[in-house]
Amino acid sequence: MTTKKRGQNEGNVYVRADGWVVGRISLGVGADGKRKRKVIYGKPGTPLKEIRARLVALQHQLNTGKPLPTGKDTVGGFLSRWIDHLRAEGRLRARTLAGYEQYVRLYLVPGLGNIKLARLTAEDVQAFLNARQARPLDGKKGRTAERLSPVTMRHCHAILRRALKQAMRWKLIGDNPASADFVDAPRVQRKEARYLSADEARKLLGVLKQDRLGALFLTMIATGLRPAEAYGLTWERIDLEAAILRVREGLEFDRKAKRHWLGELKTERSKRDLPLPTPAVEALRAHRLRQNEEKMAFRKEWRDAPLPGLVFTTRHGRPLDDAHVRRTFRALLDAAGIPHATPYSLRHSWASLALLEGVPLRVIAEGLGHTGVSLAALTYAHVAPELHRETADKIGRLLSGEE
Repeated sequence: MTTKKRGQNEGNVYVRADGWVVGRISLGVGADGKRKRKVIYGKPGTPLKEIRARLVALQHQLNTGKPLPTGKDTVGGFLSRWIDHLRAEGRLRARTLAGYEQYVRLYLVPGLGNIKLARLTAEDVQAFLNARQARPLDGKKGRTAERLSPVTMRHCHAILRRALKQAMRWKLIGDNPASADFVDAPRVQRKEARYLSADEARKLLGVLKQDRLGALFLTMIATGLRPAEAYGLTWERIDLEAAILRVREGLEFDRKAKRHWLGELKTERSKRDLPLPTPAVEALRAHRLRQNEEKMAFRKEWRDAPLPGLVFTTRHGRPLDDAHVRRTFRALLDAAGIPHATPYSLRHSWASLALLEGVPLRVIAEGLGHTGVSLAALTYAHVAPELHRETADKIGRLLSGEE
C-alpha cells in the first residue's frame, strides 16, 4: 500500500487506533532546548486533507509572526484579565472603568464569554451585535431577556474591539475579529439633546432659591459645566471679584472602594476659564454664606470631610451623590412645571441658548471644553432651523429696504 507523500508545510497527519485524526506541526526548539509541537485533532471520519489544510494555515500564521491559538483561553476569561489589567494600569477614570466592567459583565460575557478566544470570528461578533439580545442579567431568576438598543450594542462593540486589540498586543490572537474592517457596528440615530427654552430657564430660576443646591444648578446653566466638573469645583478655583470660574478637575467616585477624589479632565481643552454672569456670582456668594453656617452647625462632620474646599456638598460636607442631585433637580422641575430633564440638560441649555443669542459656534465649543466645533455642530443642530429663519428674515428686510 502506498501513502501520499507529505507536502511542504503540511506537518505530520495520521489516524489513531480509535479513529481520531491527529495533525502535528513543529514549532522549533524552545528556550529549554526541547522541541515544541502544535497538535490538532479531527473527529473520526474527518478527511485527512482537511487536517492538512489546517496545518498549512497554522504554518502560515507561524511564518508571518502571528500567534498560534492555544485553545485554552475563553473570551470571558480574557476579558476578566483585561479589566484587571486596566485597573492596575490606572489610566482610565473610575467612572469609565466601571462602565467597561458593567458592559463586560452584563452583555459581552453572557453573549460571547464561552467561545475560545483563539476561535472567535468576525461572524461570531457580527451575530452577537445583530441579535441585540441580552441574557438574564447576572443569571438571576425573574429577569427576562430583552433587546438592547443600538447605542448599547455600539458601546459593546467599541469595548470588545479595544479589548481584542490588547489581545493582539499580547500575541494571544493574530487578527482582531471585532475590527471595523470585518464587522459593521449598529447604526445609531442621533437624538436631539434635551434643553430648556428661555421661558423654561426663567421658570427654573424662579424656584432655585427653594433648595440649598439651587446655586449648583444656576452655575451649571450659566456656564455649561458638566455635572462632574460642577461637583468637583473648589472655592480656590472661583474668583467672585473677577467673576471667573476655572475648570481644572472633576469629581470621581469608585463605587467598589466607596472613595471620592478630584481627577484629571479628559482633555487639555476641558481645562478652561469661564466668565460668571452676575446672577451666578450673587448665587455663589449666598451659597458660601449658607455653607459657612452649615460648617458651624456640623463642625465635626466638616472637619472629617474627605475633600475640603468643595463648593457644592451635602450639609455635612460630603461630596455630592449624582442620584441625590438628580432627585433634587427633578423636584425643582416639578415645582416649576417643567417637563422631565436631567442636570446634564443644563449644559445643553447653556449652549443652545447661547447659539440662539448669536454667540459664535467656536466660542460655544471652547466654553464646553470640546476639542473642535464639529461635535458642537452635531449636538446642537436642532437650533439651526431657528437661526436659518432669523437669517432669512434679516435678508428679506435688507432686500425690501425695511429698517
